[in-house]
Amino acid sequence: MHSQPVGREKSHKHDKGAGYIIAGLIIIAAGIVLGIYVYQQGRAFMLTAVETTAIITDIKSVASSGSKKKTRMAATVTFKTENGSTQTARLDYYVFTMNVGDTVEIKYDPAKPSKIVTGGPLKNSMLAGGVIMLFGMLVCIAGIIGLKQKSGQKHLRSEGTPYNDE
Repeated sequence: MHSQPVGREKSHKHDKGAGYIIAGLIIIAAGIVLGIYVYQQGRAFMLTAVETTAIITDIKSVASSGSKKKTRMAATVTFKTENGSTQTARLDYYVFTMNVGDTVEIKYDPAKPSKIVTGGPLKNSMLAGGVIMLFGMLVCIAGIIGLKQKSGQKHLRSEGTPYNDE
């Protein structure tokens, strides 16, 4: 029969707090890597993108991606490329004030004209990475709080402060 030495308490709460901190740091690092990757992709796109005016030709309800059967509105635009060909693509956003026939400024990839963006992808490119980093920070904070609570309990026990377990 194996018994634990007297005076030693086996506790996994300390390990959990440290684990949360490590997991949070890994999540933060992943957010940084994702943010840098998305930024570089957006920057590469912007170096070759061509700006033009597109006309909204259709607005319709489309099924959202994901497991829930939700719909969202989507606007389709038509525009002419530098070489004169007419292209059709779906906007990456929809605003309820949009109407068929309205114009919108877009940027397209000359190598793949169906790939368009509205506005500047660089200003929003790091949003996903930022959200992931924020989540990682929250996980770290949970770990720090767990460690502080555990160390406070150890201090109370070592000082012999009575507990009132009622």
